[in-house]
Amino acid sequence: MTIYRRKNKAKTDAQRNGQTLDQFFLPKNDDDDEEIDNFTLMINKIESKLTSENLTPNHKIRLKAVQHFLQLRKKGYAKIKASEVVSDLMGKGKWFARCVRSWSKAFIEYGDIPKCRRGEHLVGTSILEDEDVKLKINSYLRENKFDITISKFRDYVSDEILPYIGIENKTKIR
Repeated sequence: MTIYRRKNKAKTDAQRNGQTLDQFFLPKNDDDDEEIDNFTLMINKIESKLTSENLTPNHKIRLKAVQHFLQLRKKGYAKIKASEVVSDLMGKGKWFARCVRSWSKAFIEYGDIPKCRRGEHLVGTSILEDEDVKLKINSYLRENKFDITISKFRDYVSDEILPYIGIENKTKIR
């Protein structure tokens, strides 16, 4: 088939189908109004969340970033471009832009963004920090310098040290 015949066939097919192949892949404008209403709803929800709740400063910054991102999306910016603009606005880099996209997705799906868990780990102390326990273990290790095994040390800790500090161990340490 020649180029001329292919073009003519493509024109007749386009007239018959009502659209060309490149128009088939363009986004439809029907969902735009619904998406803009959704953005407006989410922006208002973030605003009420910022004013009503007692939030950490880090959480407020994240919510503000998502709010700015959604405002730019409402104005027609693409996701990546909008997140980069927000990142530049806040003086951050590309990683922050990726995080903004992730947070906005989480906010749209769940109504909130993930909270920062920094500093919330369990801060505990070890029984080895107790001076009496240290002294007892050191003296045991000095006494049994050449014939110590892991099982003997485990038994000593289970039978002597733990009851001494007030821990009743019903099961043996493995």
